[in-house]
Amino acid sequence: MGNMMSSPIDSISVIVFPGVQDLPNFAAEAHGFFTSRNLAVQTSFTSGSKQLRGGLSDGTFQIAHGAVDNAIDMIRTGGHDVVTICGLDHGFNRFFVQPDIHRFADLRGRTIVVDAPDTAFALMIYKILERHGVERHEYTVQQVGSTRFRLEAMQRDDGAAACMLNLPFAVLAEQSGLRVLADPVVELGAYQSCCGFVLRRWAEQNSDVVTRYLAAYLEGLRWVLTPSNRAGCVQLLVDRLKITADIAGTCLDIVTNPVSGFARNAEIDMEGFRNMLAIRGNPDKQPPEDFIDLSYYRAALAG
Repeated sequence: MGNMMSSPIDSISVIVFPGVQDLPNFAAEAHGFFTSRNLAVQTSFTSGSKQLRGGLSDGTFQIAHGAVDNAIDMIRTGGHDVVTICGLDHGFNRFFVQPDIHRFADLRGRTIVVDAPDTAFALMIYKILERHGVERHEYTVQQVGSTRFRLEAMQRDDGAAACMLNLPFAVLAEQSGLRVLADPVVELGAYQSCCGFVLRRWAEQNSDVVTRYLAAYLEGLRWVLTPSNRAGCVQLLVDRLKITADIAGTCLDIVTNPVSGFARNAEIDMEGFRNMLAIRGNPDKQPPEDFIDLSYYRAALAG
């Protein structure tokens, strides 16, 4: 008998914000798309942007999925060489307020809760309020962490007047009586939200691992977008996010919408990426391509 050698298993630690945008990862884990490519993937939920950025920069995690504005912050503020490797969605965000707030002017003198005051959806809030004549000094910003904590803050204390929420938390917010005041995409235009990003040096040293990871992620996304897998997707959301099947089904209808849902192949919306940079402030007029490396993504698609 000849000797048989098995291929080594590569371990990856991934950090994500808890939400429906994690479905491709959930599916890839549950259905063996990672293991079939000799990958052992451990996915962790972050408590907020600070933990995600810090964990990626210090090597605790190798891949992050979340609002790509976090990657830009790591580059511009932290000096880290971060590169975006895939997209997914425009955020599915809604700007929620307490029931007593009926117009933007009602937010003067109130408190808005955010993940971090200097990134992503907080910046969108500032822009939206500015467009409606409410200046930054006219309201207070309180940092509370990721989406779940923002929703809990508003449900617990009506002094928390407003926040940005994505899925499934936006559905839970409406059910609890909070009001939608604005759709940020309607207010500000196309916006690239959830992306995958990595430290460039790590990716260059582990290019085959990154390619295999993305191939499994894309297979997970395609599984999610296959209508016959609806019941399985709902169960994944119920199990992983601890929500009811009804809420999971509502969320699934939104993210699988062929027009406004997940990008079919996790493509990056370049117009949305450009707008994200503009909202953040892009004085040097850097194009999206300065922050993106699609070589691993293209190899994964080709495979």
